[in-house]
Amino acid sequence: MKLFIGGKLSRDEFHELERDVRNVADRANAQVITRERINVDAVAERFEDETFGDETPSLSSLRDVSLVILCRSFPNEFSTTDVEAIRRVNPLAPIVLVVGALCEGEERTGERFAGVRRYYVETWRGEGRRELGRFFDPTGSKGLFTKSSLASSIDLLVSSEFDEPRESRSGSVLILADDPDMGACLRTGFQECGYGARVESLIRFDPSAERLEQATRVVVDTIDLGDPTFPELLASIKRSFPGVPIDLLAFAPRADETRYYERRDLWGKTRVVAKPFDWKELVDG
Repeated sequence: MKLFIGGKLSRDEFHELERDVRNVADRANAQVITRERINVDAVAERFEDETFGDETPSLSSLRDVSLVILCRSFPNEFSTTDVEAIRRVNPLAPIVLVVGALCEGEERTGERFAGVRRYYVETWRGEGRRELGRFFDPTGSKGLFTKSSLASSIDLLVSSEFDEPRESRSGSVLILADDPDMGACLRTGFQECGYGARVESLIRFDPSAERLEQATRVVVDTIDLGDPTFPELLASIKRSFPGVPIDLLAFAPRADETRYYERRDLWGKTRVVAKPFDWKELVDG
């Protein structure tokens, strides 16, 4: 098996990731190949700096790679066109994007890489490294990286629910969500773990509404942690459920947003969970 890592691995923020990748590859007896520049000349169908006789991997040499990991140091370092060119060469290989500190929140405001599993450098060790090990499991590949590149975040949540046996739990979970698919997915998942679960609208959240059962946990499917009106809404939720743990599900949360909303002196038992997330980690809290 072969594993390709593209990007400026010489940057300090990627040293730990490269070590993780090489350790997993060594255990799986897989070959690791690297290239610093991955910008593609679409007309010539080659990397822009690719030259004849160069020992650096060419675009065409990626045809037999099992997994592609792209490290992005700064926004626009490479484009969706570059990523799609790699996908055309090897359409079956999963593509994983690991972004550095300068790229925080870029997918909310810039271009999206469809079908790419995305991680921040600081979340790689807790999530990405585990999935990499599962992909190179000697008993057979499994986990998030084996899913279709066409799968949406909700598809990934639904399919990941059954990857491992789940223990039965109890309690009442209030899910605040306005995406009906996400709301249904979360409700079903928590119910199958033994929780009582119900869904209410986040935008139309009514702190004075009568509820038959007091929630022991609140899960909020946020639209944007950067919304200036969200702190007031969250404060209203906290007042309605004092002392109850709250999970904020957010797409591409920035590090400063995570630090702010996880301040115990301001928000108590509040946790930011990046989407797509590990289902077991979410349920176990």
